[in-house]
Amino acid sequence: MKIEHLSSISAIYYALLHNGYEFYPFERNQDTIGIIKGYVDNDAAFPYFSQVRQNTCDVYPYWPRAFILEKAAFYLEKDSSGFCNYNLLKDEVMSANNITQDEKSVSLWSWINGFPKELKEVIGSADFNRYWKWEDEWISEQNERYDKEIGMIDRLLDHCRTEYHPYCHGIRMILCPIKCVYASDYHICDGTFIFTSGDLRSDSVIHEYLHTIIHPIIEKEIKQVPVKQYQGIDNSYYLDRSEQGYKNAFEEYAVRLVTDRILKKERLPELYDFLHKLTIR
Repeated sequence: MKIEHLSSISAIYYALLHNGYEFYPFERNQDTIGIIKGYVDNDAAFPYFSQVRQNTCDVYPYWPRAFILEKAAFYLEKDSSGFCNYNLLKDEVMSANNITQDEKSVSLWSWINGFPKELKEVIGSADFNRYWKWEDEWISEQNERYDKEIGMIDRLLDHCRTEYHPYCHGIRMILCPIKCVYASDYHICDGTFIFTSGDLRSDSVIHEYLHTIIHPIIEKEIKQVPVKQYQGIDNSYYLDRSEQGYKNAFEEYAVRLVTDRILKKERLPELYDFLHKLTIR
């Protein structure tokens, strides 16, 4: 496994940077912060991307639209001229249980329709291409820096695969230095698990991977979850305090528990029994 970067993902965050994205400095060294700041050009505002910021998540106001744009990037033609499977993209977003109905409104899709054209403009800009060359060097440095951790992640994921037989048969790790290091996401494309973040953290990779395993079990097998607040889990998980919102929070809680066991190299639980026992605590 190697750390990669993807121009379409990086272009999203490059455009957000020009629209006041304030999360990139978290846990970055001063040299990297200074370099990223140096790419901000006030004359290249990319106003389309100003609509990514929302007021539905107190902790990270770029949820869910930054995530949705990332997902959309995997459904673009190679030259970013349009969508190659718009209907599948829409089905995946509309069926996502961690995004509210209001956030899936008609206005979202009217806005998404403009994404290929706007992204192509960013990717084609001379300023982005200068940034992209620097990011290419940064990615090489990350592969050297995290060589041992990448090996550990590979071993831990092998352990997960042996114990839980997930349906994802491949893994890609995509980083962008502008993206917040705490805003890790995952996408599944053609059976491949794709991790995206601003930094490589073994706990984040394992955590996101476990969501792909635990989520379908909870949706299919767990009829009721405790209606309660889980310590350390922010309010955005609960959506509007609906039944699905509490399921989201329960899933996050369960994933954190199993991630901790994996990182401590403890014996992994049989998930069906483990999740049921959590519901009766």
